[in-house]
Amino acid sequence: MQSKINVIAAVGLALGGALGMAGALATQQNVQAILWAIDGAGLVMASSLLAMKYFRTGNDVVAGGFLVFAIGESIIMLSGPAGGLRVASLHLQPAPPSGGQHFSLLAFLSCSPRRSAFSGS
Repeated sequence: MQSKINVIAAVGLALGGALGMAGALATQQNVQAILWAIDGAGLVMASSLLAMKYFRTGNDVVAGGFLVFAIGESIIMLSGPAGGLRVASLHLQPAPPSGGQHFSLLAFLSCSPRRSAFSGS
């Protein structure tokens, strides 16, 4: 069961990352909206699954980080793709510190490598 969750979450994260970048490079607004809608759905699904997985294993802080990311991405997903890049970026401007909360929750944990949180390796 755990390997199925890991595979589904990995596919969701990969689709979200790839289609998010493809949507940023798209020149037509309708293609961009479709790519970003699929991107957002994949990221929300994957981060929700990972939040449940880590909550069940007792890593509440990790689960909280994924849950914050899922909620933030779903808010962007509800209004961002329809309005394009300009509207999507407006939702991130009022509260810049909230953009990195999920990373700060994931950075100081025993289940994630500490050096990768800061060095990217």
